[in-house]
Amino acid sequence: MKDGASELKEWHFERQVREKAPSYFVRLIRKCRVVSLEKLSDMLEEAVDKGVISDEEMEDALNVDLVVEGILKSNKEEVVLVCEVSCTADVTDVERANKRAIIIGKAFNKKSIPIVVGKEVTKGAKEKAEPLGVILI
Repeated sequence: MKDGASELKEWHFERQVREKAPSYFVRLIRKCRVVSLEKLSDMLEEAVDKGVISDEEMEDALNVDLVVEGILKSNKEEVVLVCEVSCTADVTDVERANKRAIIIGKAFNKKSIPIVVGKEVTKGAKEKAEPLGVILI
């Protein structure tokens, strides 16, 4: 029962971040648009067809929690934010966000920024995020 409640909390938090994406990313980007799973799948399939990414990379990237497009406030560059969402963000979330941002950035042919959104963040996640350039929210 505990595992079920934990999964439900995670799902609810992920849904909240997706539905309120502009409020989570307002400090980074303007014109925040959540990318649908269908659009993500289409972009990744095209990238596989062109030889830009492998089938394995596509499969991994399709497991991302959230992808958002927008324009960076700092320099007006179009970007894609690749987000892992977790109630307690840890090292695994940071590594996943970084790996998937590389893949999705290639598929979208845009600068990609790895992001981890968490209610809490472990010390290990903080230590791992900085050298990889992963933003923690």
